[in-house]
Parts: sequence; C-alpha cells; structure tokens
Amino acid sequence: MIADAERESPKETGWKVEVDCFLGIYQYTSPHDEIDCERHCFVASRIAVIDSDILDVCWLTRKETISPSSELRSPIVLKMLHNFIRASFQPLSIIRRNNGHDNFAQI
Repeated sequence: MIADAERESPKETGWKVEVDCFLGIYQYTSPHDEIDCERHCFVASRIAVIDSDILDVCWLTRKETISPSSELRSPIVLKMLHNFIRASFQPLSIIRRNNGHDNFAQI
C-alpha cells in the first residue's frame, strides 16, 4: 500500500512523495446510492515537483475545505483533515505485510 500511495501521488498531484506515516482507514456509505467507500490515508513529505500531464492543482486552506460551498467527495475528507491537524499519526509499522521475510503460515 505504501508503494501504491507513492506511485499514485504524482498522478494526482504532480508531486513525488515519500510516505512518512499512516493516518488511518476511513469508511463511508453514501446515503444516496448506498455505495461503500474505503480510504487508506497516509501522510507524506514532498520530495520533488515533477513534470506531469496535470493541468491544474487546487490546494485548499483548512477554512476553504470546511466551507459549506466546498465540493468534497465525501464527509470523510473532513475527518481525515481533522485527524491530520490533531497529528493523529500511526507509524508505518502498524501495517502488517508479507514481504517475503515473514512466515504468516506459522501463526
């Protein structure tokens, strides 16, 4: 997941990043169509701005994000922002993965 986040960030933002920590897993069910959404949120540091096909990036201030006129994809965006501001970070080691060195079969 960490490599996925680092790979996808330039496509979404035009920034090459290094993931520093884990913010959390957020789930939301749309009341309109009952579609479930799950986000895995990471905190990262910008390493470089890279050339990309992105024509425009819109960064919002906290005040702009919480504004009623803000068009957020879901309410979990505000929850993630709240947790980020509170510095509710988790170490990356909280993510258990089999990288070829762990033997999950011996549980």
